[in-house]
Amino acid sequence: MLQLISWWPLGMVLHQLQDETAPPGTEAARARLEKDLGEIENRYRNLPLKSCPPLEGLADWYFEWLDHPEDGPFWWPTDLATQFSEVDVPILHWNGWFDYRLEVTLKSFQGVRAQGRSEQCRKGQRLVIGPVKAALYSLSSARDTDWVVRLCDVWPDGRSMWVCDGILRARYRNSLERPELMVPGQIYRFEVDMWATAQVFPAGHRLRVQVTSSDFPWYDRNLNTGAPFGEEVRGQVAVNTVFHDTLRPSHVLLPVIP
Repeated sequence: MLQLISWWPLGMVLHQLQDETAPPGTEAARARLEKDLGEIENRYRNLPLKSCPPLEGLADWYFEWLDHPEDGPFWWPTDLATQFSEVDVPILHWNGWFDYRLEVTLKSFQGVRAQGRSEQCRKGQRLVIGPVKAALYSLSSARDTDWVVRLCDVWPDGRSMWVCDGILRARYRNSLERPELMVPGQIYRFEVDMWATAQVFPAGHRLRVQVTSSDFPWYDRNLNTGAPFGEEVRGQVAVNTVFHDTLRPSHVLLPVIP
């Protein structure tokens, strides 16, 4: 962890100097950082952190941070917890279900909701935290296929940002130990574990659910034949149908905190 602390700002400063908008006269500093990164294995052993030569004269803020290891006036201007009453727009609190800062995210959400300056700010947020699951009522023309479900956060300007996703190979819908191939054309209920998330959706944002049958190369291909994996030579096209009506209510289950 100590190594990461000292090398993260080094890489960030180098990235800034490599940018096309870097001010003139920074070429020597950039060359120095590139040389030090080339000797990263030796630099890893450089202790103490406060004597990081590559950052001297380039990142004074790094040394200022190390001079203030405890909470206090130096950090308060950047501490949201002391400024909840000054916030007047909804905030997107981004974090992970297993992130070590999850507690901070929850406190920020609660603080803004209780003390935010405007009603839009206090009531315009939605917190989704916990495991996410999709239930699909579907059929396929193949004996086996994959179901990939992805939850996205659609911003007011149209951007669609990934939140979480999951995949289920149809033959393992009931058990990983006892695979069962499908009967083509028959409707099944598939439960797709989409893992977990912890995210606030501000007012004006929408949820988008994407369903597909492949996420290669993140997940290995399914050739849809039902044959044992690794022994297939040719694949076949799977025509998949997802139903969404009263009798076959495909849906995503979200743990929404009021």
